[in-house]
Amino acid sequence: MQQIEDISGYIDSVLEKSSDSYKLVLTESRLREKVRNKMYAYLMYRNQLINTGNIQASIHSLTAGPKEDDLLWKQSTLKNYAQYPLIGDHSELLEPGFIEENAKVIKQIVKKISEQTTLQHI
Repeated sequence: MQQIEDISGYIDSVLEKSSDSYKLVLTESRLREKVRNKMYAYLMYRNQLINTGNIQASIHSLTAGPKEDDLLWKQSTLKNYAQYPLIGDHSELLEPGFIEENAKVIKQIVKKISEQTTLQHI
């Protein structure tokens, strides 16, 4: 589990590396603190998770940048594993010019799941 100081340093690093459009929004101190607190709560929650065993659901992996844990995810499901590359690196995924194309990928996944679910209930 990461130490509190490590998590705080990580959050500061992420906020400093944010794109200019996010930095502009985060100049307001109350908003920046709110974002920082949400990131901290999520990271504390994530650090307490125990990810062992297998799930009875398909995994749809959205990938950006290096794919280091593919095997882990493939082994974590008793159903299907599918990988979908996104455009941009992790920090760019929601930026203009990237988000539009990445949203198309997510819509295709949702459509595929919806169609499969419909076929199962026929």
